[in-house]
Amino acid sequence: MKQIVKQKMIEYLSAFNDNKYLDILATLERGDISGDFYIDNNDIIIHLKSWKECYFNLTCEENIKFLCGLIKNIEIIATELNNTTFRSFKEDFYENPIFIESFGEQNKCFINKKYGLFNKKKHNIVLPEKDKIREITVDDSDIVEKFAKENEEYFPTNELLDYMESINKYKSKNHKIYSYFRNGIMAAFVTLGYKAPKFVNIGYIFTSPKFRQNGIAVNLAKYYINEFIDNDVFISYGTAQNENSQKTALSAGFELFSEMYCCNIVQIGEKLLEKWKSEYCAKP
Repeated sequence: MKQIVKQKMIEYLSAFNDNKYLDILATLERGDISGDFYIDNNDIIIHLKSWKECYFNLTCEENIKFLCGLIKNIEIIATELNNTTFRSFKEDFYENPIFIESFGEQNKCFINKKYGLFNKKKHNIVLPEKDKIREITVDDSDIVEKFAKENEEYFPTNELLDYMESINKYKSKNHKIYSYFRNGIMAAFVTLGYKAPKFVNIGYIFTSPKFRQNGIAVNLAKYYINEFIDNDVFISYGTAQNENSQKTALSAGFELFSEMYCCNIVQIGEKLLEKWKSEYCAKP
Protein backbone atom coordinates (compact mmCIF):
# COMPACT_ATOMS: atom_id res chain seq x y z
CA MET A 1 0.00 0.00 0.00
CA LYS A 2 1.09 3.57 -0.63
CA GLN A 3 1.46 5.92 2.33
CA ILE A 4 0.04 9.41 1.82
CA VAL A 5 -0.40 12.57 3.91
CA LYS A 6 -3.67 13.40 5.66
CA GLN A 7 -4.77 16.03 3.13
CA LYS A 8 -4.34 13.56 0.28
CA MET A 9 -6.49 11.05 2.16
CA ILE A 10 -9.18 13.72 2.62
CA GLU A 11 -9.10 14.46 -1.11
CA TYR A 12 -9.13 10.73 -1.94
CA LEU A 13 -12.18 9.96 0.22
CA SER A 14 -13.98 13.12 -0.90
CA ALA A 15 -13.79 11.90 -4.48
CA PHE A 16 -16.06 8.95 -3.66
CA ASN A 17 -19.80 9.48 -4.07
CA ASP A 18 -20.37 7.48 -0.91
CA ASN A 19 -21.91 8.78 2.32
CA LYS A 20 -20.24 6.09 4.42
CA TYR A 21 -17.04 8.17 4.56
CA LEU A 22 -18.71 11.38 5.81
CA ASP A 23 -17.97 10.74 9.47
CA ILE A 24 -14.29 9.82 9.07
CA LEU A 25 -13.83 12.77 6.68
CA ALA A 26 -15.12 15.11 9.38
CA THR A 27 -12.71 13.54 11.85
CA LEU A 28 -9.76 14.02 9.49
CA GLU A 29 -10.68 17.65 8.85
CA ARG A 30 -10.02 18.48 12.49
CA GLY A 31 -6.73 20.29 12.88
CA ASP A 32 -5.60 18.24 15.89
CA ILE A 33 -5.79 14.82 14.21
CA SER A 34 -2.66 13.06 13.04
CA GLY A 35 -1.90 9.52 11.99
CA ASP A 36 -0.75 7.21 9.23
CA PHE A 37 -2.70 6.97 5.97
CA TYR A 38 -2.50 4.34 3.22
CA ILE A 39 -4.32 3.68 -0.04
CA ASP A 40 -4.27 0.97 -2.70
CA ASN A 41 -6.93 1.25 -5.40
CA ASN A 42 -10.15 1.40 -3.34
CA ASP A 43 -8.56 -0.05 -0.18
CA ILE A 44 -7.81 2.35 2.67
CA ILE A 45 -6.15 2.27 6.09
CA ILE A 46 -6.38 5.20 8.48
CA HIS A 47 -4.45 4.68 11.72
CA LEU A 48 -5.09 7.47 14.24
CA LYS A 49 -2.42 6.73 16.83
CA SER A 50 -3.32 9.40 19.37
CA TRP A 51 -6.99 8.33 19.31
CA LYS A 52 -6.01 4.63 19.27
CA GLU A 53 -8.38 3.99 16.38
CA CYS A 54 -7.83 2.23 13.08
CA TYR A 55 -10.30 2.62 10.19
CA PHE A 56 -10.04 0.43 7.10
CA ASN A 57 -11.90 -0.82 4.07
CA LEU A 58 -9.90 -3.75 2.72
CA THR A 59 -10.59 -6.29 -0.01
CA CYS A 60 -7.13 -7.54 -1.00
CA GLU A 61 -5.51 -10.24 1.16
CA GLU A 62 -2.10 -8.61 0.77
CA ASN A 63 -3.53 -5.40 2.20
CA ILE A 64 -5.04 -7.28 5.13
CA LYS A 65 -1.60 -8.72 5.82
CA PHE A 66 -0.18 -5.20 5.56
CA LEU A 67 -2.67 -3.91 8.16
CA CYS A 68 -1.85 -6.72 10.59
CA GLY A 69 1.85 -6.06 10.20
CA LEU A 70 1.38 -2.31 10.56
CA ILE A 71 -0.16 -2.53 14.00
CA LYS A 72 1.91 -5.43 15.35
CA ASN A 73 4.94 -3.61 16.63
CA ILE A 74 6.51 -3.52 20.07
CA GLU A 75 5.11 -0.09 21.00
CA ILE A 76 1.52 -1.18 20.41
CA ILE A 77 2.07 -4.59 21.99
CA ALA A 78 3.35 -2.90 25.12
CA THR A 79 1.07 0.10 25.47
CA GLU A 80 -1.73 0.47 22.97
CA LEU A 81 -3.23 -2.65 21.48
CA ASN A 82 -5.72 -3.51 24.21
CA ASN A 83 -7.14 0.01 23.93
CA THR A 84 -7.19 0.26 20.14
CA THR A 85 -10.55 0.14 18.35
CA PHE A 86 -10.56 -1.43 14.90
CA ARG A 87 -13.26 -0.05 12.60
CA SER A 88 -13.93 -2.06 9.47
CA PHE A 89 -16.38 -1.10 6.74
CA LYS A 90 -16.79 -4.82 5.99
CA GLU A 91 -18.87 -7.04 8.27
CA ASP A 92 -16.90 -10.28 7.95
CA PHE A 93 -13.41 -8.81 8.33
CA TYR A 94 -12.77 -10.24 11.81
CA GLU A 95 -13.57 -13.75 10.54
CA ASN A 96 -10.82 -13.50 7.95
CA PRO A 97 -8.16 -16.24 8.52
CA ILE A 98 -5.36 -13.66 8.24
CA PHE A 99 -6.85 -11.57 11.06
CA ILE A 100 -7.50 -14.64 13.23
CA GLU A 101 -3.96 -15.89 12.68
CA SER A 102 -2.60 -12.51 13.74
CA PHE A 103 -4.87 -11.66 16.67
CA GLY A 104 -6.87 -14.76 17.50
CA GLU A 105 -10.66 -15.02 17.55
CA GLN A 106 -12.28 -11.96 19.09
CA ASN A 107 -15.78 -11.95 20.60
CA LYS A 108 -16.03 -8.27 21.52
CA CYS A 109 -17.26 -7.02 18.14
CA PHE A 110 -20.05 -4.46 17.73
CA ILE A 111 -21.68 -2.31 15.04
CA ASN A 112 -21.50 1.49 14.97
CA LYS A 113 -24.46 2.84 13.01
CA LYS A 114 -24.16 6.46 11.92
CA TYR A 115 -27.24 8.58 11.26
CA GLY A 116 -27.36 11.91 9.45
CA LEU A 117 -29.89 14.50 8.30
CA PHE A 118 -30.27 14.57 4.53
CA ASN A 119 -33.80 16.02 4.33
CA LYS A 120 -33.42 19.49 5.82
CA LYS A 121 -36.85 20.04 7.25
CA LYS A 122 -37.63 22.01 10.40
CA HIS A 123 -39.85 20.42 13.01
CA ASN A 124 -42.89 21.93 14.64
CA ILE A 125 -42.30 21.06 18.31
CA VAL A 126 -45.32 21.39 20.56
CA LEU A 127 -44.54 20.82 24.25
CA PRO A 128 -46.89 20.60 27.21
CA GLU A 129 -47.14 23.88 29.10
CA LYS A 130 -45.10 22.44 31.99
CA ASP A 131 -42.20 21.45 29.68
CA LYS A 132 -39.31 23.46 28.27
CA ILE A 133 -36.15 22.85 26.24
CA ARG A 134 -33.24 25.25 26.52
CA GLU A 135 -29.47 25.46 26.23
CA ILE A 136 -27.48 24.88 29.40
CA THR A 137 -25.31 27.83 30.49
CA VAL A 138 -22.57 28.41 33.05
CA ASP A 139 -25.27 29.35 35.57
CA ASP A 140 -26.67 25.81 35.45
CA SER A 141 -23.67 24.02 36.96
CA ASP A 142 -25.49 23.03 40.15
CA ILE A 143 -28.49 21.70 38.21
CA VAL A 144 -26.25 19.62 35.93
CA GLU A 145 -24.19 18.22 38.80
CA LYS A 146 -27.35 17.25 40.69
CA PHE A 147 -28.78 15.51 37.62
CA ALA A 148 -25.50 13.65 37.00
CA LYS A 149 -25.37 12.48 40.60
CA GLU A 150 -28.98 11.28 40.60
CA ASN A 151 -28.52 9.32 37.37
CA GLU A 152 -24.90 8.17 37.65
CA GLU A 153 -25.82 4.47 37.67
CA TYR A 154 -27.63 4.81 34.32
CA PHE A 155 -25.19 6.72 32.13
CA PRO A 156 -21.50 7.73 32.01
CA THR A 157 -21.53 10.96 34.02
CA ASN A 158 -18.20 11.98 32.48
CA GLU A 159 -19.99 12.70 29.19
CA LEU A 160 -22.25 15.35 30.73
CA LEU A 161 -19.73 16.75 33.21
CA ASP A 162 -16.92 16.87 30.62
CA TYR A 163 -19.13 18.96 28.34
CA MET A 164 -20.04 21.17 31.29
CA GLU A 165 -16.35 21.70 32.00
CA SER A 166 -15.75 22.67 28.36
CA ILE A 167 -18.52 25.26 28.67
CA ASN A 168 -17.48 26.54 32.11
CA LYS A 169 -13.70 26.30 32.22
CA TYR A 170 -12.70 26.50 28.58
CA LYS A 171 -15.59 28.70 27.35
CA SER A 172 -15.88 26.42 24.34
CA LYS A 173 -18.32 27.50 21.65
CA ASN A 174 -17.99 24.09 20.01
CA HIS A 175 -19.65 22.20 22.86
CA LYS A 176 -23.31 22.60 23.76
CA ILE A 177 -25.82 20.95 26.05
CA TYR A 178 -29.56 21.19 25.54
CA SER A 179 -31.73 20.08 28.41
CA TYR A 180 -35.38 19.14 28.73
CA PHE A 181 -37.12 20.46 31.84
CA ARG A 182 -40.45 19.30 33.26
CA ASN A 183 -41.96 21.41 36.03
CA GLY A 184 -38.56 23.06 36.41
CA ILE A 185 -36.80 19.71 36.92
CA MET A 186 -34.08 18.56 34.53
CA ALA A 187 -35.42 15.41 32.86
CA ALA A 188 -33.05 14.80 29.93
CA PHE A 189 -30.13 16.22 27.99
CA VAL A 190 -28.33 16.03 24.68
CA THR A 191 -24.64 16.87 24.27
CA LEU A 192 -23.42 18.05 20.89
CA GLY A 193 -20.33 19.49 19.36
CA TYR A 194 -18.63 20.43 16.14
CA LYS A 195 -16.69 17.46 14.82
CA ALA A 196 -15.48 19.74 12.02
CA PRO A 197 -16.41 23.30 11.00
CA LYS A 198 -19.22 21.99 8.77
CA PHE A 199 -20.19 18.92 10.81
CA VAL A 200 -22.15 19.06 14.08
CA ASN A 201 -22.76 15.84 15.94
CA ILE A 202 -24.78 14.50 18.89
CA GLY A 203 -22.37 13.05 21.42
CA TYR A 204 -24.91 11.58 23.82
CA ILE A 205 -28.66 11.75 24.40
CA PHE A 206 -30.16 10.61 27.68
CA THR A 207 -33.51 10.69 29.48
CA SER A 208 -33.78 10.01 33.20
CA PRO A 209 -35.57 6.65 33.70
CA LYS A 210 -38.53 8.21 35.54
CA PHE A 211 -39.29 10.45 32.54
CA ARG A 212 -38.97 7.88 29.75
CA GLN A 213 -41.67 6.78 27.28
CA ASN A 214 -42.85 10.38 26.85
CA GLY A 215 -41.15 11.28 23.56
CA ILE A 216 -38.65 13.49 25.34
CA ALA A 217 -35.56 12.18 23.51
CA VAL A 218 -37.25 12.64 20.12
CA ASN A 219 -38.18 16.22 20.97
CA LEU A 220 -34.59 16.92 22.05
CA ALA A 221 -33.31 15.52 18.74
CA LYS A 222 -35.84 17.64 16.81
CA TYR A 223 -34.86 20.73 18.79
CA TYR A 224 -31.20 20.07 17.93
CA ILE A 225 -32.13 19.88 14.24
CA ASN A 226 -34.03 23.17 14.40
CA GLU A 227 -31.10 24.93 16.09
CA PHE A 228 -28.58 23.96 13.40
CA ILE A 229 -30.56 23.43 10.21
CA ASP A 230 -29.89 26.97 8.94
CA ASN A 231 -26.16 26.88 9.78
CA ASP A 232 -24.94 25.21 6.56
CA VAL A 233 -23.54 22.20 8.44
CA PHE A 234 -24.06 18.46 8.20
CA ILE A 235 -26.23 17.44 11.15
CA SER A 236 -25.34 14.05 12.58
CA TYR A 237 -27.00 11.88 15.21
CA GLY A 238 -23.67 10.21 15.80
CA THR A 239 -23.82 6.59 16.90
CA ALA A 240 -27.17 5.14 17.93
CA GLN A 241 -26.01 2.35 20.24
CA ASN A 242 -29.29 0.56 20.96
CA GLU A 243 -32.69 -0.07 19.42
CA ASN A 244 -34.41 2.76 21.32
CA SER A 245 -31.74 5.23 20.26
CA GLN A 246 -32.08 4.11 16.64
CA LYS A 247 -35.85 4.62 16.82
CA THR A 248 -35.26 8.12 18.20
CA ALA A 249 -32.95 8.94 15.31
CA LEU A 250 -35.41 7.71 12.69
CA SER A 251 -38.37 9.44 14.37
CA ALA A 252 -36.53 12.77 14.29
CA GLY A 253 -35.79 12.45 10.57
CA PHE A 254 -32.25 11.09 10.55
CA GLU A 255 -31.21 8.40 8.05
CA LEU A 256 -28.66 5.62 8.39
CA PHE A 257 -25.65 6.46 6.23
CA SER A 258 -22.80 4.30 7.50
CA GLU A 259 -22.18 1.06 9.35
CA MET A 260 -18.79 0.23 10.79
CA TYR A 261 -17.94 -3.12 12.33
CA CYS A 262 -15.78 -2.54 15.36
CA CYS A 263 -13.56 -4.70 17.49
CA ASN A 264 -11.54 -3.99 20.62
CA ILE A 265 -8.73 -6.52 21.01
CA VAL A 266 -9.41 -7.80 24.51
CA GLN A 267 -7.03 -10.72 24.77
CA ILE A 268 -3.88 -11.83 23.02
CA GLY A 269 -2.84 -15.41 23.64
CA GLU A 270 0.63 -16.05 25.06
CA LYS A 271 1.67 -18.01 21.97
CA LEU A 272 0.70 -15.15 19.67
CA LEU A 273 2.47 -12.63 21.89
CA GLU A 274 5.66 -14.69 21.88
CA LYS A 275 5.39 -15.06 18.11
CA TRP A 276 5.06 -11.29 17.73
CA LYS A 277 8.05 -10.61 19.90
CA SER A 278 10.20 -13.06 17.98
CA GLU A 279 9.10 -11.58 14.66
CA TYR A 280 9.16 -7.86 15.47
CA CYS A 281 11.56 -7.37 18.36
CA ALA A 282 14.36 -8.95 16.36
CA LYS A 283 13.99 -6.31 13.67
CA PRO A 284 16.43 -3.38 13.81
